Amino acid sequence: MSRPNLSEIRKPQILDAFVVCIGRHGLEGTTLARIAQTAGMKRTILRHYIGNRDNLIQSAAERIVSRLDNWLEEELDSCANVESLLDSLFDSDAGDSGLSCFAKFVPDARNPEVAELIQSRVKRLQDTIAERLGNLTDLDREARVCVAEGWTAMVIAGNVMAPIEREGMRLRASAFRMLRKETVLNESPTDRFVTDDYTEIGVND
Repeated sequence: MSRPNLSEIRKPQILDAFVVCIGRHGLEGTTLARIAQTAGMKRTILRHYIGNRDNLIQSAAERIVSRLDNWLEEELDSCANVESLLDSLFDSDAGDSGLSCFAKFVPDARNPEVAELIQSRVKRLQDTIAERLGNLTDLDREARVCVAEGWTAMVIAGNVMAPIEREGMRLRASAFRMLRKETVLNESPTDRFVTDDYTEIGVND
């Protein structure tokens, strides 16, 4: 029986550790020492398998984008109301989620190929939010796009500033205020959303 190819084992382990570190520390804060510690390897082993930094960043970007795609399908598509949509986008405890890792990677994606990949997924995130708002509210298309673009920018900024205490909660409240300013949502006596200041705003089923 042939021995397993160590490269096929080590590289995914290193990339997984790299992605986790980006989610926790951002790209600039992701050092080889942190990757090695997360992967449970020595730094010398790390250098043997990862190649140069550009190659590692390219591979990590592809993996992060794949995680974001899975997150969009599994998380956002299942949101049944505005409150659950906001919770998914502004969950301050989701440090290793597909969205959090992606958002923290965005500001440091300077490689042109990586930037193109990231930009395409920023657009997909915006489109997905706008689509969900179309199902959950009576916002017209222009308003949905406006809110989706604003929320996307807030999600990215919020994850970059994640170490700031309660940042996610503050941004979540700001995101809902943005939504309120765009339109008056349908009111239903059986389905109402209560904001932080206890003002009730109706939402669609």
